[in-house]
Amino acid sequence: ITEAVSLIKGPKDKPIKLALLRVNEEGKKEKINVRLVRDTFKVPNNDFIYEGDLKRQLEFFFPEDLEIENISKNIQDLDKFDPDVIIDCTPTHQHLKNCNYIEKSLKNKCILVEKPIFVKNEQFSSENNTYFCAYNLRFHPFIEIIKENISQNNIEKIIFNCLSYLPNWRKKDYTESYSSNAETGGGVALELSHEIDLALSIFGSLQIKKCIYKKQSDLDIQANDFLFLDLETKNKIKC
Repeated sequence: ITEAVSLIKGPKDKPIKLALLRVNEEGKKEKINVRLVRDTFKVPNNDFIYEGDLKRQLEFFFPEDLEIENISKNIQDLDKFDPDVIIDCTPTHQHLKNCNYIEKSLKNKCILVEKPIFVKNEQFSSENNTYFCAYNLRFHPFIEIIKENISQNNIEKIIFNCLSYLPNWRKKDYTESYSSNAETGGGVALELSHEIDLALSIFGSLQIKKCIYKKQSDLDIQANDFLFLDLETKNKIKC
């Protein structure tokens, strides 16, 4: 986060322009709010800033001289704003469409896409811009300590465990969330994929020995909510 904020702040003699892509607070997936940020920070309309969390986060991380310059419901406004950095926080099923538009319309931009990058394997060529996926946990300092301990000790097995309860994730009805439908990017394999990325970042390539992926709870969702992976590293460490 610190590195991202430093990039967004930019050098004092050249402010960095940031565009933040989000759906509106009602979750109407056909509309995209493009938040155009530069110079100084003020919140022009709390109706557009969902639940106030964004305001508090920006006030904590950004200096007082940062402002939301404009709010648009049309992604085509990216063309005239011409941002340096774009952060795509829209639902997963919108990422491919957004990336294709950005790739066609803009050049030499830095785009951070919220994880997972797409709902499924897609053909996407990034020739004009640089894209990153927000698997940020791999950069936590504690992960470096884990890597060092693994390299210095004879470890036979490591367990990654993640438990979460979808109805507690958001204020709106969980059944109306894109997270409740596999076609829009829902399901534990995508939504809780940080642990898979952590395993890959620590061990490199992994071989799948066993996989159980199914819907196990009584939640009213159209997506799998249980994933068990039995993995093995090239050094025969169980994961």
